[in-house]
Amino acid sequence: MKMELTAQQKDAQAEFKAFADRRIFPYADQFDQEERIPTDLIQSMGQHGYLSTMLPQEFGGLGLDMISYGLLNEEIGRACSSTRSLITVQGMVEYALLRWGRGGQKEKWLPRLAAGELIGAFALTEPETGSDARKIR
Repeated sequence: MKMELTAQQKDAQAEFKAFADRRIFPYADQFDQEERIPTDLIQSMGQHGYLSTMLPQEFGGLGLDMISYGLLNEEIGRACSSTRSLITVQGMVEYALLRWGRGGQKEKWLPRLAAGELIGAFALTEPETGSDARKIR
């Protein structure tokens, strides 16, 4: 089976690539050396919707499909893996809130996460393994 990107997906990929080439790739080494992603880049990604690609528009997201999300991760990851990790974790946090959020949590947190005003975090710990995910059995 031969799969083709839709016109919307091709347009999104071109936009993601241009952004990554202009705003991320030239500075990726600096981001890694300083161990930080600049706030202005995070805000710009929020303004473009790159921190909330699959979130419904009602919460400030772009409402795009999984293929487009994959294309975003491919282009951003090509430019800087650390920045791609930010997008991935942000998406994990948003998805958890979207799926399991209660009592106004979605309305309170999702738009701010989508805009880049807040940065989500992921933590892992298990008895007898701590935070080493590879040792979990």
